[in-house]
Amino acid sequence: MLIEPPQEPTEARTEGAPAREPERHRRPLVRIIAALLALGSLVLTLLIPPVLLYLSIGSVGCLGEGCSSATTLAVVSGAAGLAAGLVATVMFILTAFRPRRAKAISAAIALLVLAIAIATQVGSLSSLRNGQATYGSALQTGFGVDSAMQEILFAATGLTIWGDDGLTGPIIDATACTLADGSAGYQATAAITLSDRLQPAEADRDGLARFFDSSRERLLTLDPQLPVTHDWLRTDAGWRWTVATECRPLSGLDAVAPSGPVSP
Repeated sequence: MLIEPPQEPTEARTEGAPAREPERHRRPLVRIIAALLALGSLVLTLLIPPVLLYLSIGSVGCLGEGCSSATTLAVVSGAAGLAAGLVATVMFILTAFRPRRAKAISAAIALLVLAIAIATQVGSLSSLRNGQATYGSALQTGFGVDSAMQEILFAATGLTIWGDDGLTGPIIDATACTLADGSAGYQATAAITLSDRLQPAEADRDGLARFFDSSRERLLTLDPQLPVTHDWLRTDAGWRWTVATECRPLSGLDAVAPSGPVSP
């Protein structure tokens, strides 16, 4: 019986060597790319989402039906972008130290989530900018109210808010409200405080309100058909006189914007 001698494993090692050799050459390149992507995702995460988040919630007011949802979406997408960016950075770092396909895939998915979150933030910021432009237009009506109030106070008392005469303010604002048909609107307000030094009695306060409603200054700075309400509130500093317009449609901002002098 003929026994064949065992075959040398040289051929098997020779055949397997070319398959492993490219993999060894690829690993340093993968580590370098992963390290660069880790640095890029970290810079992107620490720069873009926080800046967009600040621009979204750290700016002037917003008026419109989409303001609330846009603000919420900006905050949620900003937080999601920060989390996804940090996850991508960590996974890229782990891939750079020890390349594994699962880590690279996880890092790529997290990076995709970061990109989607940034795109969502940009869209939300655009909606907020539109609402802020509407707020700025509505605020002009508040400036018109304030201008009329200051002119009336000067005509009635000879005092201005620019001197130490017992007048402080103004406080000007525009807030959202709901019209009778359920649509979104705005209400402009302006407030000036008369100190106790002036001792404004009830008759004086009522007289100023009547003077405002029938004055020439009101006709110059506000729409004559725009109803307003007066409110006198007792504060520690004196009496705060607040004039508020009725709830007006946002679509009519151009019609009620003041045409007279505007307070700085």
